[in-house]
Amino acid sequence: MERKIRVIIADDSEQTRENIRAIFDYDESIEIIGEAQNGIEAIELARELRPDIILMDINMPVMDGIKAAKMITDEGIEGSIVMMSIQEEREYIKKAMSAG
Repeated sequence: MERKIRVIIADDSEQTRENIRAIFDYDESIEIIGEAQNGIEAIELARELRPDIILMDINMPVMDGIKAAKMITDEGIEGSIVMMSIQEEREYIKKAMSAG
C-alpha cells in the first residue's frame, strides 16, 4: 500500500476547511491529518505532525499565514506550503514567496 500524502489545512474559516476536506475526501491518496484556525496553530501542528503539505490561508487572526510559513521554513520543517488567498494584490504573492 502506498503512503498517503499527509495534509494540514490552515484557514480561519471553518466552512473553507470543510470544503477543502470534502474535495480531498474523493482522493484516497490524500489524508487530512490536522486543521488550524490561525498561524500559531498551523506551526504547532507542523511541528507535531510533520505533514507533506500545508494548505495555508494568508489572512488569519492571531498570526497570518505568511508569518507562519516563514517560521515553519526557518525551523527546517520539511514539506511544502501552498498559500491560499482571495487577495489579488501582487504584494501578497511576493511576501508569500519570500516566506518560503
